[in-house]
Amino acid sequence: MANGGGFVLTGPVRDFDNQVTRPYDPDSGSLEIAAPNGAVIIAPIAGLVVAVSASSVAISLRLGDQAYRVIVGNLRLVSVPVGTQLATEQVIGEAGGNITLALRQVLDPTPRLAADAVEVRPTVNNLRLRAAPVNGTVIGTVTTNDVLESLEGRAVTLQKVGVNGQWLNVRTAAGQVGYVAAWFVRLEPLPPVTPKPLVLRPLQDNVQVLARPINGALVETIGTADLVTSLESEANTRRKLGVPFEWLNVQLATQKTGYTLAEFLGVEGEIAPPPPPPATTPITGVNLDILHPLGKPAADRMQGLGWVRLLYNVSFNPDNGTFGNTDLGPVHDRYRPVIEAYANAGLKVLLVFTHQTYGEGQPGFPLWEQMTSQDWQTLSTTFAGIVGQIAQFYAANGDIVHAYQIWNEQDAPVGSPASVSVPPSDYGFMLTASINAIKAVAPNVPVLTGGHNSGPGNGRNYAQATFAAMPGGVRPDGIAIHPYGRGPDPGSPYANFGHIDDEINAYTSLLPNTPVWFTEWGVLDRDFDPPSAIAQYATEFVTHLKTNQPGKVAAAIWYAWAQGMDNGYGLVNSSDQPRQPLYDQFLAVGAPVTGGRAGGSGRIAGGDTRLR
Repeated sequence: MANGGGFVLTGPVRDFDNQVTRPYDPDSGSLEIAAPNGAVIIAPIAGLVVAVSASSVAISLRLGDQAYRVIVGNLRLVSVPVGTQLATEQVIGEAGGNITLALRQVLDPTPRLAADAVEVRPTVNNLRLRAAPVNGTVIGTVTTNDVLESLEGRAVTLQKVGVNGQWLNVRTAAGQVGYVAAWFVRLEPLPPVTPKPLVLRPLQDNVQVLARPINGALVETIGTADLVTSLESEANTRRKLGVPFEWLNVQLATQKTGYTLAEFLGVEGEIAPPPPPPATTPITGVNLDILHPLGKPAADRMQGLGWVRLLYNVSFNPDNGTFGNTDLGPVHDRYRPVIEAYANAGLKVLLVFTHQTYGEGQPGFPLWEQMTSQDWQTLSTTFAGIVGQIAQFYAANGDIVHAYQIWNEQDAPVGSPASVSVPPSDYGFMLTASINAIKAVAPNVPVLTGGHNSGPGNGRNYAQATFAAMPGGVRPDGIAIHPYGRGPDPGSPYANFGHIDDEINAYTSLLPNTPVWFTEWGVLDRDFDPPSAIAQYATEFVTHLKTNQPGKVAAAIWYAWAQGMDNGYGLVNSSDQPRQPLYDQFLAVGAPVTGGRAGGSGRIAGGDTRLR
């Protein structure tokens, strides 16, 4: 908390008195605080996690025009990723013994530590307690069985204990206050850690508890009315909660033990009341482009659809026709009224961030085909910062964006005219940084991969390589794909690449129990085919998803709204007139999917826009 232009650091060792065992050392820029091995470590101040190692967490904060970085070190377990917006006293890990604390600018953090009590114990019996130092009246005696509270603060106490000629102001357990010879006392050691098991509640019904992770025998099925106790440390438990595919060892009310997926559990007392069931959302949607003359139709012309997808183009400035813009203010002014109108009409809005959000027209980078891994990391760091700012803007303006997508057709061949391809390891870095930046300001909004367009073989392999390059605790909320040339009837001229189920099965194997998102699909480069033929293909496509793949596809977003928005088959023609019967049938066919989590909260994914 702020304090007269400064701030106070909460003691980071929870449930202990945070004794300073080594004073501030200017050479290392840190001090040392007593902590038993395994003690729960909390954030000493609210701020943004900007760096994490295997044994340390760096928290950034700004007061006025001054920036500070608080670094907590010597942790044996870190439970927060980069990009986490921490509250004061939020758990960040476990101690690996005494921890270190540093405050960069560079400052001694000792004066800013909250004044917790420091306890000392006499090393001899019949130690005199005097009314004043040296020759003060003897008002009592204390023994090695007594524990005394120092009244001089941790820094001064640490300097005096064990030093000849120093006197320490103390209070006895009976409340008597006086002075003792500091060379006859020692710091009271910390008691052993008593683990505080977390009590957890399932977030949904039918959660399975297995005898061992993944393929163990079923022990019991639990639901939202049940409570379980974690058998793992608090820091480890909190690190796993909400993370897909993390198994947690728990004890049931029946005293049985087993393993369950931590993503389906929450801490009892910290779980918000379950929201009312969300309104069902049609899975169909359409790609729009507010910079195209026909690209931002009125919401009432899209009744029956569930989603609209928009590229958030920051680079291009339509006022002067230049590229490389990074000023978000005018961009927000262009997009916000459009997004607000769609959201208020009941449409869900998906924003896609690409090289046209940041990268296009920026000096200092080579041609896309010549980008090195270092170039991509440099670009991705700035890119993630920008998308985080955009997400923060919309979180502060009514949460009118319902999903974000990172990049577009990143798996396309190098030099593809429709997108900018990225090596999977570099895309893993970009995706991780972007997820962390967005989740820090909009934790409940799904963040999706860019739309994969290279099919169930190469595309799935690319996605798998991307995930392999990401930290284990960071994953997108869904995989987006662009299944052009696929459908329920491979004999159709619009399904020349094969069956649509091949795409669904390939990508859902990477994130089981999570629907995929078709952020672009449709018919390309067949402008003169009759709308009736396209209507039949689209209707059969969506009907197949609802009937044969319920809950497997969160959204199926057609490309595009209008003829002339690149090479997609428009729902309206270049004169903005509906192409019948396609227009009416497409708006009618997207009745809500049943039996899955599409369009609701939880592990859902989002879409991606076609960029030319």
